[in-house]
Amino acid sequence: MSSHIVLGWLEVTGKDMLTRVAMLLLALCFSFPAMSAEFPTGTLKGTGFIVEKGAMRMTEKDLYGYTSSVTIIERADGSHEFRISARLQRSPTTPPKTDNRVDVFDVKWESASSGTLVNKNAIYKDDTTTFTIRDKELVVKSWIARNQLWETHIYSLAK
Repeated sequence: MSSHIVLGWLEVTGKDMLTRVAMLLLALCFSFPAMSAEFPTGTLKGTGFIVEKGAMRMTEKDLYGYTSSVTIIERADGSHEFRISARLQRSPTTPPKTDNRVDVFDVKWESASSGTLVNKNAIYKDDTTTFTIRDKELVVKSWIARNQLWETHIYSLAK
């Protein structure tokens, strides 16, 4: 008794059946691009931040002036370099404070829109950073162990 399969244009009989079906499945697998999420890159404008320590909570609304941005660059090794720039001014009479820093993270996806950022600098090994991509925003939330506080930065993904 010989095996016989007819699938529209594909007719396979006998011992060639397994080989041809396997080739068809491989062709189908490699003809569709892999479904993997891509972490945002480019320069993103900061739209908000939250700092929480115990019962204290401060947001950009509590400041006289606030601007921030992050430039995210995917590196050759697959990690992501974050070039962060922020300018905060508490009141019209206080001088503004600026902060510029560079961090390099490995992105660990946990779902199609969220995951963990692992800082490659050992100094920050006790910090925990997560991200969520929602609507047109990138939300980055970090537990800063050395200061015992939560920092959340919100960036616009709109171009």
